[in-house]
Amino acid sequence: KPTFSNWWPLLGGAVIGLILRAIFSGEEDGRFSPMLPVFLLLAPLAVGAVTVYLAERIQPRSLGYYVLAPMISTCLFVLGSMAMLWEGAICAILILPVFMLVGAFGGLIMGVICRMKWKSRPTVYSFVALPVVLAAFGVGNETPQRFEHVERSALIQAPPAEVWKHLLDADHIQSAEVDRAWMYRIGV
Repeated sequence: KPTFSNWWPLLGGAVIGLILRAIFSGEEDGRFSPMLPVFLLLAPLAVGAVTVYLAERIQPRSLGYYVLAPMISTCLFVLGSMAMLWEGAICAILILPVFMLVGAFGGLIMGVICRMKWKSRPTVYSFVALPVVLAAFGVGNETPQRFEHVERSALIQAPPAEVWKHLLDADHIQSAEVDRAWMYRIGV
């Protein structure tokens, strides 16, 4: 039967994810952008690790728990981000599978650490602090060193106002002209 002690690790992992998301709420090109690989890969890893760490403090868990519980925590984390209006549905749907896999991996790593009786408390702190520390030092926020430029021109026999009108209001697009790819079906 479900008890609070069964849900506590799941909620604890989700809360850590929300705290990390609050920290990574900066501008798109800023040091604490939620689009940085440091956040996208290490935040769900931390969620998974915290979930398993909290569960192991209550009682030893199975290998299946090390995989499944972090996935649930990650879902709660993403749902919480949507509830706080930090993420939209499309972004959440696209990132959730990746977050769940990375969270499960973090849970497995922490499960092994707990089973081997290694020092799990400093390790779980490291999992949580790592994305923040790396972002503070600018890791993953490097400017690309290679720039390319492509230019194309076309001569249109119409005044600029007429051209802009058609560019801004493209209402004569036929359904046969739109590709059937998934991204077009969601409104891109």
